[in-house]
Amino acid sequence: MPYYKFGPNDLLYNQLKAHPQTEFIIYNRASYYNKVPQITGSHVVNVGCIGTGNVSLYELNVDRASDNLIYPFVTKDSGLTSFNTVSTSQYNQDFNYGDVISSSYPMSSSYHREYYASTTLSRPRLDSIKTAMRSYTPLSPNFRISSDFGDYTTGSLNMFSIPSIFYGSTIKKGTMDLNFYVTGTLVGRAQDLNRNGNLVQTLPEASPGSGSTIGVVLYDEGIVLLNGITDLSAGKFKALYDGSQLDGPRWIYFGASKVSSSLYSMSFSGTEYVPTITMFAKAPQGQLNSSNNPTFKSKTSLTSSHTTSSLGFFEVPTPIKNINTSSFANYNERFENVTYISSIGIYDKEQNLIAVAKVANPIRKLESEDYTFKLKLDI
Repeated sequence: MPYYKFGPNDLLYNQLKAHPQTEFIIYNRASYYNKVPQITGSHVVNVGCIGTGNVSLYELNVDRASDNLIYPFVTKDSGLTSFNTVSTSQYNQDFNYGDVISSSYPMSSSYHREYYASTTLSRPRLDSIKTAMRSYTPLSPNFRISSDFGDYTTGSLNMFSIPSIFYGSTIKKGTMDLNFYVTGTLVGRAQDLNRNGNLVQTLPEASPGSGSTIGVVLYDEGIVLLNGITDLSAGKFKALYDGSQLDGPRWIYFGASKVSSSLYSMSFSGTEYVPTITMFAKAPQGQLNSSNNPTFKSKTSLTSSHTTSSLGFFEVPTPIKNINTSSFANYNERFENVTYISSIGIYDKEQNLIAVAKVANPIRKLESEDYTFKLKLDI
């Protein structure tokens, strides 16, 4: 099997800009990611060993029993490699050289919701993003900590933190969409219509709070802040949301899963940059004219023949089957080496196979022809 080295113009490096869509549905104390339901396995309640509203890192331990889980581990040696969950003092005192330090899989991620009542003074998550919020004030004055829009440090606040694994580099502007349902009826929909981070209630028309700004979105940080306090049902519906007293559906209660009569959906698009390599694999003219397929040889020469004498060892050339067809009866077309290319292997510098590209139908290759195959690999 011949090996060919890529030339300086045979490799093109680029990146794709993609906008993956994400949707969370929250209902009856459970959340669902991209409408994936709970799938009961043979050993676990959900085959992914994670909650339905989560995404699994590496997707390991799929439907595995609790006593047969895959786990990461390192051995304490002179390299001093460990896990970030192991402190320096633990590493030095609890482990000897040669001991195995292990962690656990699966590792999962999902959104985090935190509700602050008007009486809640300690808001550590809000304190951590105040600097980021100031950088968004050129888009809208509603990002100010205290303004006519409200005071994030004292008023009731509903805060969603979305990990970057769901959106990549940033949330695409104008794609955040929140829907609030009560007993199957849409009582509120908020969208980032103006692409400035302001979530404006758009539906139902002429409903309480319609046309008002009910929160903001921090695109790069994946943070959604909701402070809309208007009763979306105009007093027609009451439930125990995040308080101890009955109250109507409000945006500050969006995502409160303990109310079985309410359903919430949050959807958005992310922005991801995917590095890609375009490779041009060439099949040169006059080469790639032999095959390991047994049918490559003529039927009369399936076993090799040879002669020996005092002068040396001589192997008789193996006749190759002529598969060139003719349009005329009882006529053999002129012989020409013909092979068929069905797959292309990509190797690293140590000739380790790292990728295989297969064609839908084998490509007929004559010695007088050359081909260039365009391959694309996403990293």
